[in-house]
Amino acid sequence: MIPPFSADSRLQPLADAFTQALIDQLQEIPGLAVTAYDMVEPYRGSDPDSLQARFPSDWRVGGTLTRRGDTTEVTARLVDPATGRQAATLSWSFVPTDGGKQEVYDSVGSFLRASLWEERKVEAQRSQVSDEGVWQLLEQAGALRTMGREAVLRIRADQLGFRSLDTADSLLAVAWRRDKGSSLIPLEIARTYELRAFLTEYLQQRLGDRDRELPDPAVARAAALSTVEQLLRDHPRNAAALEFRGLIRMGLYRTTGVDSLLTAAIADFERATILDSRAVVAWRELSRAYLQAGRYPESMLAIDAAIRADPYRVYRARLLRGRFEIALLLQEFRQAEEDCLAGRREFPIADLFADCEVELAGRSRGDLASTRRALAVTDSIWRRDHDSLFAAQRYLWIGALLSRAGLGDSADRLARRAADLTGGAQAPSPLLVEQAILRLVRGQDDSALALIAAAVQRNPGEIPYLLNAPWFTPLRQDPRFGAALGGVTPDEVRAQP
Repeated sequence: MIPPFSADSRLQPLADAFTQALIDQLQEIPGLAVTAYDMVEPYRGSDPDSLQARFPSDWRVGGTLTRRGDTTEVTARLVDPATGRQAATLSWSFVPTDGGKQEVYDSVGSFLRASLWEERKVEAQRSQVSDEGVWQLLEQAGALRTMGREAVLRIRADQLGFRSLDTADSLLAVAWRRDKGSSLIPLEIARTYELRAFLTEYLQQRLGDRDRELPDPAVARAAALSTVEQLLRDHPRNAAALEFRGLIRMGLYRTTGVDSLLTAAIADFERATILDSRAVVAWRELSRAYLQAGRYPESMLAIDAAIRADPYRVYRARLLRGRFEIALLLQEFRQAEEDCLAGRREFPIADLFADCEVELAGRSRGDLASTRRALAVTDSIWRRDHDSLFAAQRYLWIGALLSRAGLGDSADRLARRAADLTGGAQAPSPLLVEQAILRLVRGQDDSALALIAAAVQRNPGEIPYLLNAPWFTPLRQDPRFGAALGGVTPDEVRAQP
C-alpha cells in the first residue's frame, strides 16, 4: 500500500504524481499486489492503523516532499505495518524539471524494489534457523562481512577488514554449535571464507601487494569448498549450496586455469537453475561461466533467463550490460544497440551505460559521424570521471573506429594517448588485449601477437577470451598464435568457434 505522499499545498500535485508513478512501477512486479491509487486517495491523511484496517498490507510505503531552496527533497520509507518497523529509508534531492522528476521516480522506485527484494530474502533465510538468538548471530556476522569488505575495498584498512572476517567466523561457529540442523549457517561460513579469498586476490592482483602477509586464498577457498560439499552431502537438492559451490569453483578456475573446474562450475549452476528456476544469481553466473567457456549462444540464453527471473529488477542494470557484451561477442550488433539504449533509458544516472555506445561503435562501425559522437561521449565522461584505465579503453575503441574509417594515423595517436594514461607496456592485461584488437584492425598482426603474448604472461586468465572472441579470428590460422597464448596447440586453436 502506498498512501499519497504528504507535502504542502504548493508541492501536493507533485507529491500525488510521485505517488502514482511509484504505484505504477511496483504494479509491474509479477505477484506483488499494490493497492490502486484511486482506492487509497480518498483516505488521504488517515492514520496508519485506519489505513491498515481498511487495506490490509504486508508493507506500507510512506513519504514526504519538502521544498529546500531551489531543490525539492523526497523521503520514502518502507514500513512493516504489523510492527511499525521502518525497514528502509531514502532521501533524495532534485530540481523539479521533467528530467529531474523522472530521475527521482526511477531512483526511488529502484530503491523500493531492492528493499522489498531484500526483505523477501531475509524472510526466507530467517526461516532456516531455529531461534531468534541464532538469527541475531547471523545478522551480526553478515554486518561484519560487509564491514570487512568495505574496509579493504574502499578505505584500504586491510587489517581491520580481515579482523572483521575473523570475528564473523567466531560468531558463525557459535551459531553452528547452537543450530546444527540449519542449512543456512554452513553457507554463511563458506561465504566468509570465499570473501577472505576474494579480498586477498584483490590486494594481490589489483594493487600488487604480493609480498605482504595475507591470508592464502587457496586455503580459504578449500575451506569454503569443503564446507559446502559437506552441506550438499546432507542436502543434495539445496539449490543455494549448488550455486555457491559453482561460485567457489569459478574462483578456483580463475586462479588455476584448470578446465575441469569450469566444467564442474557449469554443472553446479545448471543443476541449481533446474532446482530453482527463479534463482537469478545462478542464471547470471551460469551465463558468465558459459562465456568463459566460449559458449556464447548458451551464455545469451542464460542471461535472458536471469532477466526473466529478476521481477524486482534488482539485478537488471548489470544483466542488461552483460547481455550487451554477449551480443557484441556474437556480433549481434542490433541487439547490443537495443540493450545499450534500454540501459541508458532505464538507468539514466548509472555509469554502467555511459560508454556502451562508444564500445559498440568501436566494435562495429567505421564512419566519421560515429567517430565524432564517440569522441564527444568520451570527453564528456572524462570531465566527471578521470579513471585513466577506462579512459584508455575508450580511446582504443575509438582507435579501431578511426582505423576502419581509413584514419590510421589518428588511430595510432589515440593508441599512444591510451598508452600514456596506463604506463605503456606496464598496462593491465585487459588493456594489452584491447591494444592487440586495435593492431589487428590496423592489419599489424606482428604487433598484435606481441601484445597478446605480454597479456597472457601477465594474466593467463585472458586465454579463454583470446581463444573465443571473434576479434581474434584473423590469427587463428597463424601458427604463432598458439605460441603467443603460452603454448596452446594449433588443434586447440582451430577447435574454437
